[in-house]
Amino acid sequence: MRPGNEAFCLWDGSLTYAELAKRSNRLARYLVVALQIGPESLVPVCFYKSKWSVVAILGVMKAGELLCPFDPSKVLANNSPGSARTVHFSTL
Repeated sequence: MRPGNEAFCLWDGSLTYAELAKRSNRLARYLVVALQIGPESLVPVCFYKSKWSVVAILGVMKAGELLCPFDPSKVLANNSPGSARTVHFSTL
């Protein structure tokens, strides 16, 4: 694996292995330190297929937490306010 090589390419862009590692590590650290989510906690992830879904999945796994993916069309239809925290792309 070469850090500068492309890890994947999706409709909204691509990331190299180095960028993927940097962003997923940053998310993992944010989950553990800022949100104080403990090991094996259930973390819901709600994304349409994008480069950010890959970062989120890997970040949650690196933090040692359990991943629970949701279909955005189903979650948005329920419109339940206050049921989840949002992590903005600027955090990643």
